[in-house]
Amino acid sequence: MASTLSCPRCQQQLERTTTPHGVFYGCAGCGGKALGVDVLRRTFARDEINAVWRRAITGEGTAGRACPSCRNAMLEVSATEGEQPLRIDVCRLCHSLWFDADELVRLTPLPPNVARASGLRDSDTRKPEARATPEWQAVAELLNSPVDWAGPAAQQPSKLWLVILGALAAALVAVLLRVL
Repeated sequence: MASTLSCPRCQQQLERTTTPHGVFYGCAGCGGKALGVDVLRRTFARDEINAVWRRAITGEGTAGRACPSCRNAMLEVSATEGEQPLRIDVCRLCHSLWFDADELVRLTPLPPNVARASGLRDSDTRKPEARATPEWQAVAELLNSPVDWAGPAAQQPSKLWLVILGALAAALVAVLLRVL
């Protein structure tokens, strides 16, 4: 896996940018952007993003460019219909989407009240416990993932591990009850 993200269009190194909605990687050369599906869902109309993702995971598309992160072939899927359909490259492995310079502005942004209701805030105003720990940021960077743990504290990995451990404990109890 590469240590840096490269533009799938012009091969330049992508630059990391942090916004209130999360992290994206942009190309200074061609203006393209790589965003994780989670960041897109916090920024744009969820039905549009979910429709694109659904088309990608069902294989509705054609082979596209190499993913900026894992270098595997992305799938070019239709995001909109009409005279000038919007076609976006989607990496099903990395959960990232590539937008050429003029494509991202064609998506419908979330209304400000929906963004506030979903817990979006400027990173400066979030409580410290709602921020990703340096350890998890290092894991994301090690995996070369173009996403960020910028969500509310309830989405932090430590809570997920508690749920997983609880499920495993419940399964173990069920197995022991069957044996006895």
